[in-house]
This record gives sequence, C-alpha cells and structure tokens, in this order.
Amino acid sequence: MLILLLASCNKQESQLQTSSVDPLATGNNSEWYFTSVPLNNPNASIAMFGDSMFKYTDVGLPASELESWDSLLGANNITNLGLTGARIRNMYDFGNPTFLDQLVTLNPEFAFVSIGINNRSDSDSAIRNEYITLGQQLEASGIPFAFNVIFPCTYGYTVQYNNGVNTRVPEIIEILIDVCEEYGWEYIDMRNQLVYVREQDGILYLREDYSIDGVHFNNAGYVEWSKLITRFLNEKL
Repeated sequence: MLILLLASCNKQESQLQTSSVDPLATGNNSEWYFTSVPLNNPNASIAMFGDSMFKYTDVGLPASELESWDSLLGANNITNLGLTGARIRNMYDFGNPTFLDQLVTLNPEFAFVSIGINNRSDSDSAIRNEYITLGQQLEASGIPFAFNVIFPCTYGYTVQYNNGVNTRVPEIIEILIDVCEEYGWEYIDMRNQLVYVREQDGILYLREDYSIDGVHFNNAGYVEWSKLITRFLNEKL
C-alpha cells in the first residue's frame, strides 16, 4: 500500500461562525438533503467520489462563488459524484442507480474517494465495516482508486455547535488508515496548509479563511486542495 502524506500544519486563530444552522446536523443522512443525482460527464476519466466536500463545487453556498472541478483541475474529463450528507454506505446503497453503479458505468481511469465525516455518530465497528464494503466493491469494479483523508471543521464551527466533531475525525481517520493497510488500498493525506493545530488544545482544525461555512471549503480552499490533487494525478497517471 502507498501512503502519500502531504500534510503540514499552520497555526491560525479563528472567528466564530454566524450561521444559526449546523450544516452537518442539517444534512446528515437526510434523503431531503440528497437533492439531485449528479450529472455525469460520459467522457470523464477522473471521478470525485464521496460526500459534500466534492459535491459543493456544484452546489456550494452560494454555488456562484465556487469553481467546478473541471475548472479547478484545468481539465474537461472530471465527473463529480459527490453526495451531500452521505455516510460511507450511501455510496453503494443510495440512488437508482446507486452512486457506485454510476461510477462503474462511467469506468474512469481513477477515482478519488473522500467520505466518512457523516459517520461520526456511528460505532467504530460500523464505520470499519462500511469502509471495507465500499473498498471491496471498488476493488471488484477494477477502477483504480484512493481513499483521501477527511477534513476537520473550523474552530469557530466546533465552538458554536459544540458537537465534538473534531475529536471524532482523527478516530475515523485511524479506522480508515487501518483498513487501507489491512487490504492494501491506497490512502492519501491531502490536508497540507488547509488545516492547522491550535496551540491551546492541540486539536487539528480546518482553516477559517479556507472555509465557507465552517465545514466546507470556499473557493480558495478548493483551489489549494486542487493543487494537491493535480500533483498527485501528475505522479499517478
């Protein structure tokens, strides 16, 4: 298994969020929030496969402020198979066809997989089993793929909603790393300067200046993430 570490930490204090609605709590695993099946690019060779961290480039807050993955990566061969509010299992059990079925039909050269934060209320064993099931089905499809690290939320977000999400994120990442090591799947950590460790508590946070709502990236954040993805693709393909 190849583990590509692209992580470093910047220190940054942050302001409290002003929204009265917790984006994670509102969208988590709600069929009402699964608003639309993504439009596939039938000629796509790269697929972004996961939750709203991919999807928000199409449906962000507001979408007009965010570039598409085609624009971010400077290509026209990208398809966005992001599902807002999705747990890991929703990639293979939601939709008709399911998102995994759509990916298999697309048959891209490579799939980036980024999902897991919406499983934070699930048990460790449930998260592990869902990662294994998803990875095994991806492996059976013959599509090359890599699991990407999941991102924490901003300091302001965690203070406002007091939901403990940033203490759960490292636990989910450890489960993912363990599964990837056991099954020989590729795991990549593409956080780089998008996150920082807060000195006062030693916890990793998403940088406030790279986030639109405390959970998802703004365009500056997506631009930085896309640079890391581009570097990886240039080495991989």
